[in-house]
Amino acid sequence: MSYKKKLKMRSKNKLIDFDEEELKSLATSLRKEIYFATKKNGGHLSSNLGIVEIIITLLRHFDPYKDDIIFDVGHQTYAYKALTKRDLSKIRTFSGVAPFSDPQESIADKIYNGHAGSALSIAYGVAKAKKLLNDNSYTICIIGDASITNGTAFEALSLLATDKETNLIVILNDNGMGISKDVSFMHNSFVKLRNSSFYFKTSAFFSRSLNGGKIRKKIYWGLKKIKDYIRSIVLKPTIFETMGIKYMGPFDGHDFRALNLAFNKAKSFTSSPLIIHVLTIKGCGYPLAMEDEIGLYHGVNLKSSTTSFTDLKVDFLARKMKEDNKTILLTPAMKYGSKLNSLFAQYPNRCIDVGISEEHAFSFITGISLKGLHPILDIYSTFMQRSYDQIFEDLIRNKSDSFIFVERAGLANEDGPSHHGLYDVSFLKTIPNTQIFMPYDEISFNYLAEELFFTSQGSIFFRIPKEEAIKADIISYDKEKAIINNSQSTKLFIGIGPLGYKLAKKLNFNSVILTDLLPKDEVLQELLRNKDEIFIYDACSTKEGTCSLILQYVARNNLKIKVHYYSFAVDFYTYGSNEKLLEYYKMDVDSVYKMIEEEICSKN
Repeated sequence: MSYKKKLKMRSKNKLIDFDEEELKSLATSLRKEIYFATKKNGGHLSSNLGIVEIIITLLRHFDPYKDDIIFDVGHQTYAYKALTKRDLSKIRTFSGVAPFSDPQESIADKIYNGHAGSALSIAYGVAKAKKLLNDNSYTICIIGDASITNGTAFEALSLLATDKETNLIVILNDNGMGISKDVSFMHNSFVKLRNSSFYFKTSAFFSRSLNGGKIRKKIYWGLKKIKDYIRSIVLKPTIFETMGIKYMGPFDGHDFRALNLAFNKAKSFTSSPLIIHVLTIKGCGYPLAMEDEIGLYHGVNLKSSTTSFTDLKVDFLARKMKEDNKTILLTPAMKYGSKLNSLFAQYPNRCIDVGISEEHAFSFITGISLKGLHPILDIYSTFMQRSYDQIFEDLIRNKSDSFIFVERAGLANEDGPSHHGLYDVSFLKTIPNTQIFMPYDEISFNYLAEELFFTSQGSIFFRIPKEEAIKADIISYDKEKAIINNSQSTKLFIGIGPLGYKLAKKLNFNSVILTDLLPKDEVLQELLRNKDEIFIYDACSTKEGTCSLILQYVARNNLKIKVHYYSFAVDFYTYGSNEKLLEYYKMDVDSVYKMIEEEICSKN
């Protein structure tokens, strides 16, 4: 069979027949496919380029449809998707290929995921259940060096160390980066192994020289014992071995022979968890990504020439960091995603990247606040979901004075269900003494940020949408609201965010934009006086956010007001451009305008 025919039949049964040169050609082909897909659609480039050989070898040894192969995080699955018959040219497009793992898309994907650190716990649960069910298929978890430092992953490791019966193979993909350079103790431990050239060279030599035949393999494993003894003298035991978890490695993650040996050995373990430590180069095959130490090529975004709310945030922070030496800026591994890198360079002692540890971040800023400093936390809405308990129990109960920029509030474009920031208002409003604000344009951003920045007690959650930062035309504004149209009509439109403003400008009756998303009773009392019908439009949250709070006020006070609301239902939403998603769910300005007009016309 020709190589081209083999390449077309991308399946485990055919990959096992590839010789080394064909495997290398396949790796090159996949890297090209990944590069052009991300160039066209955006997406995660470096992490996917770095894991190609691991995925190819994985699918030579394990069956993706029978075995449980679970990725942490699902953003590193592009080669896996291609080899399990999915078209990468359509990745991240509406109705195309999902940006993360998606069981609805293929039975080769076992879980939905888009957040780091949880896959190890899920994989352990799968493996434990299979043990109880006498299911002998394999369970494999692929996790990166940054994800394994997450608290949830550490909790899973702690339990794995006590389990000597459950068969779980953990592949630690160590590229020394995470998104950008890793900041953790675990990373420093991996660096010691990575920098032990004597150990790694002998490992690679044994792998290449003794890969074929039973006698050679026996020699290999005999010499490996000697090599491991040498390692024990040169290096301290790994953290995994100290915990009592079986450990193999490190292996060269771009050497097919080394990977074949590692996976063959892993398959011989019939019980107890095993960690295979694999060293890779993030961005392998693309020089610019390989040389990238700050994460520019981790996620490739489609370019925009407009000013964003994130740009306004960076300008504001630059002013405050300069004016106030008590201001401390923190972020959980989103230094570059949130455009904070210039501030980190200028104020290295007052900027802290806590890594993929969102729960820790909120407890950490609580402690900083208690000593009288001014902590600012910059965090994506979707990642803040992980920290409900720390927000409730530490931040708010301790009356922490802090400022939280909630990035990506609203739809998150092509990143899809795991990244949409639609849910933070609905869960934050259940916590006492919470304050949530959201600007609608450039002027409101600067006004609100200045007014709220450590001028009142407590923690401020300041939502930042992904829309363009327009300049609005308004009548008057304060911290709670902005008046767009002030007529004598008994109808009232209440909008939120930039889209709320755009719709308000199309209407010819009373219109306001709420900037305080948890408006107090006296504000609502003033707004709803002499009104018999209101229309609420919030395209940045679910209906359980501000909409539900207004509905509760109307019901609680027995007001004779007809309420129409247009917001997202409590559900998961797919991936695609924000414009396409808004149109699909009939939440765009034009669709909601038509619905409002129909409601008004039906009564005339």
